This record gives sequence, C-alpha cells and structure tokens, in this order.
Amino acid sequence: MDRSEFFISDSEGVAIVRLPEVVDEARAIEFAEKLGDLEQDGRLNVVIDCEVLHLISSTPIGHLIHLISRATGAGGRITMASLPESVERVFWAIRLNQLLETYATVEEAVKSYRS
Repeated sequence: MDRSEFFISDSEGVAIVRLPEVVDEARAIEFAEKLGDLEQDGRLNVVIDCEVLHLISSTPIGHLIHLISRATGAGGRITMASLPESVERVFWAIRLNQLLETYATVEEAVKSYRS
C-alpha cells in the first residue's frame, strides 16, 4: 500500500481512513474532501488509522475536529488508532485526546464500535 496516499476502507460498517506519512498544509484540502465525502455518505463511525503518519499540521487537525463535531452531533463516533508517539504528544498538547478515543490498533478501534 502506498504510504503517501489516503486510503479509505470499511470494516464491519466502520469507515477506516488510513492517513499517509504527511498530512500538511499542502494536503489539507484533499484531507478535508476525504472527510467531507464520509460525512456526505453518512459514514459517521470512523477510525483514523495513523500507523504511518509522521506529521500532521494545524489545518488538517482543524478539519478533523470539524468531523468529530459533526459526527458526534449526528450520533456517530470518531476514533484514532496506531498513533505514533510524536503525533500522540501533539494531540495531548492541544488536548485533542479529550475529544476522541485512541486505540493501539485498528482492530481494537473497530471492535470498540460493537460494545
């Protein structure tokens, strides 16, 4: 799988968005479009797979916060999986960890939707 591209799949009715290595300002519009497509399709239970992510900048984080707000307002849920330590530290620093749950693996995150 290409580590430089967004990839969206589905597992047990949960959308899985695999992020590329870098989601910077140059990729912010593409990221917003991917998230907007999920919202438009009513796919509001989403796991954001960060396994290969090394860098995410502020604008894409803003798009993610927007999706979290829209999804939770519509009865959905956004979770994160496989966060690298460097990205996790950023999420803790900006308190994004208070808005969503994180899981060690995508499988654990998907399983959390069944409970």
